[in-house]
Amino acid sequence: MLAALPLALKKDLSTKKAFALSFVYIQGMAVTYAALGLVVASLGGQVQGYLQHPYVLISFSLLFVLLAMSMFGWYEIKLPSGMMNKLTQVSNNQKGGNYIGVFLMGVLSGLIASPCTTAPLSAALLFVAQSGDYLVGGLTLYVLSLGMGIPLLLLGTSGGKLLPKAGGWMEQVKTLFGFIMLVVPLILLERIVDAEIILLMAGLLAIATALYLHHWQSGQSQGKLKTALWFVATLLVIGGASVTKNYIWPTAQVVSAANGEQQERGFKLVANLAELKQAINDANSDGRLVMVDLYADWCVACKEFEKYTFPDAKVQDEFANFALLKIDLTESDDTTIAVMEEFTVFGLPSILFFDTQGEELAAQRVTGFLNAKDFAEHLAKVRNGAK
Repeated sequence: MLAALPLALKKDLSTKKAFALSFVYIQGMAVTYAALGLVVASLGGQVQGYLQHPYVLISFSLLFVLLAMSMFGWYEIKLPSGMMNKLTQVSNNQKGGNYIGVFLMGVLSGLIASPCTTAPLSAALLFVAQSGDYLVGGLTLYVLSLGMGIPLLLLGTSGGKLLPKAGGWMEQVKTLFGFIMLVVPLILLERIVDAEIILLMAGLLAIATALYLHHWQSGQSQGKLKTALWFVATLLVIGGASVTKNYIWPTAQVVSAANGEQQERGFKLVANLAELKQAINDANSDGRLVMVDLYADWCVACKEFEKYTFPDAKVQDEFANFALLKIDLTESDDTTIAVMEEFTVFGLPSILFFDTQGEELAAQRVTGFLNAKDFAEHLAKVRNGAK
Protein backbone atom coordinates (compact mmCIF):
# COMPACT_ATOMS: atom_id res chain seq x y z
CA MET A 1 0.00 0.00 0.00
CA LEU A 2 2.75 2.46 0.94
CA ALA A 3 4.49 1.76 -2.35
CA ALA A 4 1.36 2.21 -4.46
CA LEU A 5 0.18 5.55 -3.09
CA PRO A 6 3.11 7.69 -4.29
CA LEU A 7 2.43 6.47 -7.84
CA ALA A 8 -0.91 8.24 -7.69
CA LEU A 9 0.57 11.58 -6.61
CA LYS A 10 2.62 14.07 -8.54
CA LYS A 11 5.47 15.88 -6.90
CA ASP A 12 4.08 19.33 -7.80
CA LEU A 13 0.67 18.74 -6.22
CA SER A 14 -0.57 21.19 -3.62
CA THR A 15 -1.16 19.93 -0.09
CA LYS A 16 -4.93 20.24 -0.58
CA LYS A 17 -4.86 18.21 -3.82
CA ALA A 18 -2.55 15.60 -2.29
CA PHE A 19 -4.93 15.23 0.66
CA ALA A 20 -7.94 14.83 -1.63
CA LEU A 21 -6.24 12.19 -3.80
CA SER A 22 -5.00 10.31 -0.74
CA PHE A 23 -8.49 10.33 0.74
CA VAL A 24 -10.00 8.97 -2.48
CA TYR A 25 -7.32 6.29 -2.58
CA ILE A 26 -8.31 5.19 0.93
CA GLN A 27 -11.98 5.12 -0.09
CA GLY A 28 -11.11 2.57 -2.78
CA MET A 29 -9.63 0.34 -0.08
CA ALA A 30 -12.63 0.98 2.15
CA VAL A 31 -15.09 -0.15 -0.52
CA THR A 32 -13.24 -3.45 -0.87
CA TYR A 33 -13.49 -4.23 2.83
CA ALA A 34 -17.02 -2.86 3.30
CA ALA A 35 -18.24 -5.20 0.54
CA LEU A 36 -16.67 -8.10 2.39
CA GLY A 37 -18.48 -7.02 5.56
CA LEU A 38 -21.83 -7.00 3.77
CA VAL A 39 -21.24 -10.49 2.39
CA VAL A 40 -20.47 -11.87 5.85
CA ALA A 41 -23.45 -10.09 7.45
CA SER A 42 -25.77 -11.51 4.78
CA LEU A 43 -25.01 -15.05 5.93
CA GLY A 44 -27.42 -14.58 8.81
CA GLY A 45 -27.53 -14.97 12.58
CA GLN A 46 -26.99 -18.72 12.47
CA VAL A 47 -23.39 -18.07 11.47
CA GLN A 48 -22.62 -17.16 15.08
CA GLY A 49 -23.41 -20.66 16.24
CA TYR A 50 -21.31 -22.24 13.50
CA LEU A 51 -18.41 -19.90 14.26
CA GLN A 52 -18.46 -21.06 17.89
CA HIS A 53 -18.14 -24.75 17.01
CA PRO A 54 -14.95 -26.19 18.57
CA TYR A 55 -13.52 -27.06 15.16
CA VAL A 56 -13.99 -23.48 13.99
CA LEU A 57 -12.58 -21.96 17.18
CA ILE A 58 -9.54 -24.22 17.01
CA SER A 59 -9.05 -23.41 13.32
CA PHE A 60 -9.18 -19.65 13.94
CA SER A 61 -6.86 -20.04 16.92
CA LEU A 62 -4.32 -21.88 14.78
CA LEU A 63 -4.68 -19.17 12.13
CA PHE A 64 -3.79 -16.46 14.63
CA VAL A 65 -0.86 -18.52 15.91
CA LEU A 66 0.43 -18.87 12.36
CA LEU A 67 -0.01 -15.14 11.81
CA ALA A 68 1.88 -14.44 15.02
CA MET A 69 4.71 -16.67 13.86
CA SER A 70 4.79 -14.62 10.68
CA MET A 71 5.05 -11.44 12.75
CA PHE A 72 8.03 -13.00 14.53
CA GLY A 73 9.70 -13.27 11.13
CA TRP A 74 9.72 -17.06 10.92
CA TYR A 75 8.14 -16.90 7.45
CA GLU A 76 6.27 -14.46 5.21
CA ILE A 77 2.60 -14.60 4.22
CA LYS A 78 1.78 -13.13 0.84
CA LEU A 79 -0.20 -13.73 -2.31
CA PRO A 80 1.29 -16.01 -4.99
CA SER A 81 3.94 -14.09 -6.91
CA GLY A 82 2.09 -14.43 -10.21
CA MET A 83 -1.12 -12.96 -8.84
CA MET A 84 0.80 -10.28 -6.94
CA ASN A 85 2.65 -9.20 -10.08
CA LYS A 86 -0.54 -9.02 -12.16
CA LEU A 87 -2.39 -6.94 -9.56
CA THR A 88 0.62 -4.66 -9.16
CA GLN A 89 0.90 -4.23 -12.94
CA VAL A 90 -2.76 -3.31 -13.27
CA SER A 91 -2.43 -0.90 -10.37
CA ASN A 92 0.68 0.72 -11.87
CA ASN A 93 -1.08 1.14 -15.22
CA GLN A 94 -3.79 3.27 -13.67
CA LYS A 95 -3.40 6.94 -14.48
CA GLY A 96 -2.14 8.88 -11.48
CA GLY A 97 -3.32 12.32 -10.47
CA ASN A 98 -7.03 11.87 -11.22
CA TYR A 99 -9.68 10.70 -8.80
CA ILE A 100 -11.00 7.72 -10.79
CA GLY A 101 -7.54 6.29 -11.32
CA VAL A 102 -6.57 6.80 -7.69
CA PHE A 103 -9.82 5.19 -6.53
CA LEU A 104 -9.19 2.09 -8.67
CA MET A 105 -5.63 1.91 -7.35
CA GLY A 106 -7.07 1.94 -3.84
CA VAL A 107 -9.38 -0.97 -4.67
CA LEU A 108 -6.51 -2.98 -6.12
CA SER A 109 -4.21 -2.07 -3.23
CA GLY A 110 -6.84 -3.38 -0.84
CA LEU A 111 -6.61 -6.74 -2.57
CA ILE A 112 -2.81 -6.69 -2.68
CA ALA A 113 -2.41 -5.67 0.96
CA SER A 114 -5.11 -7.93 2.42
CA PRO A 115 -2.64 -10.62 3.60
CA CYS A 116 -0.94 -7.94 5.71
CA THR A 117 -4.18 -7.26 7.56
CA THR A 118 -5.41 -10.82 7.96
CA ALA A 119 -5.41 -10.73 11.76
CA PRO A 120 -7.53 -7.60 12.33
CA LEU A 121 -9.66 -8.51 9.34
CA SER A 122 -10.40 -11.96 10.77
CA ALA A 123 -11.37 -10.48 14.14
CA ALA A 124 -13.64 -7.93 12.47
CA LEU A 125 -15.32 -10.61 10.35
CA LEU A 126 -16.03 -12.65 13.47
CA PHE A 127 -17.72 -9.61 15.03
CA VAL A 128 -19.71 -8.88 11.88
CA ALA A 129 -20.90 -12.46 11.52
CA GLN A 130 -22.07 -12.42 15.12
CA SER A 131 -23.99 -9.16 14.64
CA GLY A 132 -25.77 -10.33 11.47
CA ASP A 133 -26.49 -6.67 10.69
CA TYR A 134 -25.85 -5.27 7.20
CA LEU A 135 -25.23 -1.75 8.51
CA VAL A 136 -22.88 -3.01 11.22
CA GLY A 137 -21.15 -5.29 8.73
CA GLY A 138 -20.50 -2.62 6.15
CA LEU A 139 -19.56 0.10 8.62
CA THR A 140 -17.27 -2.14 10.69
CA LEU A 141 -15.12 -3.11 7.73
CA TYR A 142 -15.32 0.42 6.33
CA VAL A 143 -14.05 1.92 9.60
CA LEU A 144 -11.36 -0.77 9.80
CA SER A 145 -10.08 0.23 6.39
CA LEU A 146 -10.16 3.92 7.31
CA GLY A 147 -8.02 3.16 10.34
CA MET A 148 -5.61 1.27 8.12
CA GLY A 149 -5.57 4.23 5.76
CA ILE A 150 -4.60 6.94 8.27
CA PRO A 151 -0.84 6.38 7.78
CA LEU A 152 -1.41 6.51 4.03
CA LEU A 153 -3.31 9.77 4.38
CA LEU A 154 -0.44 11.24 6.38
CA LEU A 155 2.09 9.97 3.87
CA GLY A 156 0.20 11.26 0.85
CA THR A 157 -0.49 14.68 2.34
CA SER A 158 2.88 15.38 3.91
CA GLY A 159 5.14 13.49 1.57
CA GLY A 160 6.24 11.35 4.50
CA LYS A 161 7.43 14.25 6.69
CA LEU A 162 4.89 13.51 9.45
CA LEU A 163 5.70 9.82 9.71
CA PRO A 164 8.63 8.40 11.69
CA LYS A 165 11.58 7.26 9.69
CA ALA A 166 11.84 3.60 8.90
CA GLY A 167 14.31 1.64 10.93
CA GLY A 168 14.98 -1.33 13.13
CA TRP A 169 12.30 -0.19 15.58
CA MET A 170 9.64 -1.25 13.05
CA GLU A 171 10.78 -4.87 13.27
CA GLN A 172 10.66 -4.71 17.06
CA VAL A 173 7.12 -3.32 17.02
CA LYS A 174 6.14 -5.99 14.51
CA THR A 175 7.44 -8.70 16.86
CA LEU A 176 5.57 -7.11 19.77
CA PHE A 177 2.34 -7.26 17.78
CA GLY A 178 3.03 -10.95 17.29
CA PHE A 179 2.87 -11.45 21.06
CA ILE A 180 -0.32 -9.37 21.25
CA MET A 181 -1.84 -11.46 18.47
CA LEU A 182 -1.37 -14.59 20.57
CA VAL A 183 -3.93 -13.21 23.02
CA VAL A 184 -6.70 -13.84 20.46
CA PRO A 185 -6.42 -17.67 20.56
CA LEU A 186 -6.69 -17.51 24.35
CA ILE A 187 -9.93 -15.54 24.05
CA LEU A 188 -11.33 -17.97 21.48
CA LEU A 189 -10.28 -21.15 23.27
CA GLU A 190 -11.65 -19.90 26.62
CA ARG A 191 -15.04 -21.07 25.37
CA ILE A 192 -14.00 -24.70 25.05
CA VAL A 193 -10.92 -25.07 27.29
CA ASP A 194 -10.89 -25.09 31.08
CA ALA A 195 -10.40 -21.60 32.54
CA GLU A 196 -7.42 -22.68 34.63
CA ILE A 197 -5.53 -23.82 31.55
CA ILE A 198 -6.29 -20.53 29.79
CA LEU A 199 -5.01 -18.58 32.81
CA LEU A 200 -1.82 -20.63 32.85
CA MET A 201 -1.25 -19.99 29.13
CA ALA A 202 -1.99 -16.28 29.61
CA GLY A 203 0.52 -16.07 32.43
CA LEU A 204 3.22 -17.78 30.37
CA LEU A 205 2.49 -15.47 27.43
CA ALA A 206 2.80 -12.43 29.71
CA ILE A 207 6.17 -13.64 30.97
CA ALA A 208 7.38 -14.38 27.42
CA THR A 209 6.33 -10.88 26.32
CA ALA A 210 8.15 -9.40 29.31
CA LEU A 211 11.33 -11.24 28.36
CA TYR A 212 11.11 -9.83 24.85
CA LEU A 213 10.57 -6.29 26.16
CA HIS A 214 13.57 -6.74 28.45
CA HIS A 215 15.65 -7.82 25.45
CA TRP A 216 14.39 -4.76 23.55
CA GLN A 217 15.21 -2.30 26.32
CA SER A 218 18.65 -3.79 26.89
CA GLY A 219 19.66 -2.53 23.45
CA GLN A 220 18.30 0.98 23.94
CA SER A 221 20.33 4.01 24.82
CA GLN A 222 17.42 6.46 25.11
CA GLY A 223 16.44 6.92 28.73
CA LYS A 224 12.66 7.38 28.40
CA LEU A 225 12.05 4.48 26.02
CA LYS A 226 14.36 2.23 28.00
CA THR A 227 12.53 3.08 31.23
CA ALA A 228 9.09 2.58 29.68
CA LEU A 229 10.01 -0.83 28.28
CA TRP A 230 11.51 -1.89 31.59
CA PHE A 231 8.40 -0.72 33.49
CA VAL A 232 5.97 -2.59 31.20
CA ALA A 233 8.14 -5.72 31.31
CA THR A 234 8.14 -5.61 35.11
CA LEU A 235 4.36 -5.32 35.24
CA LEU A 236 3.98 -8.26 32.86
CA VAL A 237 6.32 -10.41 34.94
CA ILE A 238 4.39 -9.62 38.12
CA GLY A 239 1.05 -10.27 36.42
CA GLY A 240 2.22 -13.45 34.74
CA ALA A 241 3.79 -14.78 37.93
CA SER A 242 0.64 -14.07 39.95
CA VAL A 243 -1.44 -16.05 37.47
CA THR A 244 0.89 -19.03 37.19
CA LYS A 245 1.98 -19.31 40.83
CA ASN A 246 -0.96 -21.59 41.74
CA TYR A 247 0.36 -24.12 39.22
CA ILE A 248 3.91 -23.93 40.55
CA TRP A 249 3.07 -23.52 44.25
CA PRO A 250 -0.47 -24.87 44.70
CA THR A 251 -2.55 -23.17 47.39
CA ALA A 252 -5.81 -23.99 49.04
CA GLN A 253 -7.59 -21.31 47.06
CA VAL A 254 -8.37 -22.80 43.66
CA VAL A 255 -11.06 -21.51 41.36
CA SER A 256 -14.00 -23.88 41.51
CA ALA A 257 -16.97 -24.41 39.25
CA ALA A 258 -19.16 -25.24 42.21
CA ASN A 259 -20.78 -21.83 42.17
CA GLY A 260 -21.68 -22.27 38.52
CA GLU A 261 -23.55 -25.46 39.37
CA GLN A 262 -25.94 -23.43 41.49
CA GLN A 263 -26.91 -21.12 38.64
CA GLU A 264 -29.43 -23.53 37.14
CA ARG A 265 -31.56 -23.22 40.28
CA GLY A 266 -34.89 -21.60 39.48
CA PHE A 267 -34.65 -22.14 35.71
CA LYS A 268 -36.52 -24.83 33.85
CA LEU A 269 -34.42 -26.24 31.04
CA VAL A 270 -36.20 -26.91 27.74
CA ALA A 271 -34.70 -28.93 24.91
CA ASN A 272 -36.22 -27.42 21.77
CA LEU A 273 -38.65 -24.91 20.33
CA ALA A 274 -41.71 -27.13 20.86
CA GLU A 275 -40.92 -27.60 24.54
CA LEU A 276 -40.24 -23.89 24.88
CA LYS A 277 -43.64 -22.95 23.49
CA GLN A 278 -45.36 -25.51 25.69
CA ALA A 279 -43.59 -24.21 28.79
CA ILE A 280 -44.65 -20.66 27.91
CA ASN A 281 -48.25 -21.81 27.52
CA ASP A 282 -48.11 -23.61 30.88
CA ALA A 283 -46.82 -20.47 32.58
CA ASN A 284 -49.47 -18.34 30.89
CA SER A 285 -52.19 -20.68 32.15
CA ASP A 286 -51.05 -19.75 35.65
CA GLY A 287 -51.11 -16.07 34.73
CA ARG A 288 -47.34 -15.67 34.94
CA LEU A 289 -44.89 -13.62 32.91
CA VAL A 290 -42.09 -15.59 31.27
CA MET A 291 -38.37 -14.93 30.95
CA VAL A 292 -36.39 -17.07 28.51
CA ASP A 293 -32.60 -17.18 28.76
CA LEU A 294 -31.00 -18.17 25.45
CA TYR A 295 -27.70 -19.64 26.57
CA ALA A 296 -24.60 -21.23 25.05
CA ASP A 297 -21.43 -22.58 26.64
CA TRP A 298 -19.29 -20.57 24.22
CA CYS A 299 -21.05 -17.30 25.11
CA VAL A 300 -18.82 -15.41 27.56
CA ALA A 301 -21.50 -12.82 28.40
CA CYS A 302 -23.95 -15.66 29.16
CA LYS A 303 -21.55 -16.92 31.80
CA GLU A 304 -21.18 -13.41 33.17
CA PHE A 305 -24.95 -13.24 33.57
CA GLU A 306 -24.87 -16.47 35.55
CA LYS A 307 -21.94 -15.50 37.72
CA TYR A 308 -22.52 -11.81 38.39
CA THR A 309 -26.12 -10.91 37.59
CA PHE A 310 -28.54 -13.75 38.30
CA PRO A 311 -27.34 -14.52 41.87
CA ASP A 312 -27.88 -10.90 43.01
CA ALA A 313 -30.50 -10.56 45.76
CA LYS A 314 -32.51 -7.86 43.97
CA VAL A 315 -32.51 -9.88 40.75
CA GLN A 316 -33.63 -12.96 42.66
CA ASP A 317 -36.49 -10.96 44.19
CA GLU A 318 -37.64 -9.93 40.72
CA PHE A 319 -37.31 -13.50 39.45
CA ALA A 320 -40.18 -14.43 41.77
CA ASN A 321 -42.50 -12.61 39.36
CA PHE A 322 -41.47 -14.67 36.34
CA ALA A 323 -41.49 -18.23 35.11
CA LEU A 324 -37.81 -18.79 34.30
CA LEU A 325 -36.96 -20.85 31.23
CA LYS A 326 -33.60 -21.63 29.66
CA ILE A 327 -32.66 -23.27 26.39
CA ASP A 328 -29.12 -24.35 25.54
CA LEU A 329 -28.02 -23.23 22.06
CA THR A 330 -24.42 -24.39 22.38
CA GLU A 331 -24.56 -26.85 19.49
CA SER A 332 -25.09 -25.58 15.95
CA ASP A 333 -27.90 -27.86 14.87
CA ASP A 334 -31.51 -27.78 13.68
CA THR A 335 -32.74 -26.98 17.20
CA THR A 336 -30.51 -23.93 17.48
CA ILE A 337 -31.43 -22.67 14.01
CA ALA A 338 -35.15 -23.17 14.65
CA VAL A 339 -35.06 -21.10 17.85
CA MET A 340 -32.95 -18.32 16.37
CA GLU A 341 -35.14 -18.09 13.28
CA GLU A 342 -38.38 -18.20 15.29
CA PHE A 343 -37.40 -15.22 17.41
CA THR A 344 -35.06 -13.50 14.91
CA VAL A 345 -32.04 -13.81 17.17
CA PHE A 346 -28.73 -12.72 15.70
CA GLY A 347 -26.47 -13.17 18.70
CA LEU A 348 -26.13 -14.27 22.30
CA PRO A 349 -26.76 -13.56 25.05
CA SER A 350 -30.40 -12.82 24.34
CA ILE A 351 -33.07 -12.79 27.04
CA LEU A 352 -36.69 -12.82 25.90
CA PHE A 353 -39.79 -11.79 27.83
CA PHE A 354 -43.38 -12.92 27.22
CA ASP A 355 -46.60 -11.49 28.62
CA THR A 356 -49.42 -13.54 30.12
CA GLN A 357 -50.91 -14.06 26.64
CA GLY A 358 -47.71 -15.66 25.32
CA GLU A 359 -46.75 -12.66 23.17
CA GLU A 360 -43.11 -11.66 23.20
CA LEU A 361 -42.40 -8.21 24.61
CA ALA A 362 -39.95 -7.48 21.81
CA ALA A 363 -39.16 -3.98 23.04
CA GLN A 364 -38.00 -5.44 26.37
CA ARG A 365 -35.62 -8.00 24.89
CA VAL A 366 -32.13 -7.92 26.39
CA THR A 367 -29.19 -8.43 24.04
CA GLY A 368 -25.76 -8.25 25.62
CA PHE A 369 -24.60 -8.21 29.21
CA LEU A 370 -26.27 -6.17 31.96
CA ASN A 371 -24.98 -5.85 35.51
CA ALA A 372 -27.17 -6.84 38.45
CA LYS A 373 -28.44 -3.33 39.19
CA ASP A 374 -29.44 -2.57 35.60
CA PHE A 375 -30.95 -6.00 35.06
CA ALA A 376 -33.03 -5.80 38.25
CA GLU A 377 -34.35 -2.42 37.10
CA HIS A 378 -35.13 -3.89 33.69
CA LEU A 379 -37.05 -6.78 35.25
CA ALA A 380 -39.09 -4.33 37.31
CA LYS A 381 -39.81 -2.33 34.15
CA VAL A 382 -41.02 -5.47 32.36
CA ARG A 383 -43.18 -6.45 35.33
CA ASN A 384 -44.75 -3.01 35.70
CA GLY A 385 -45.25 -2.56 31.97
CA ALA A 386 -47.07 -5.86 31.64
CA LYS A 387 -49.72 -4.96 34.20
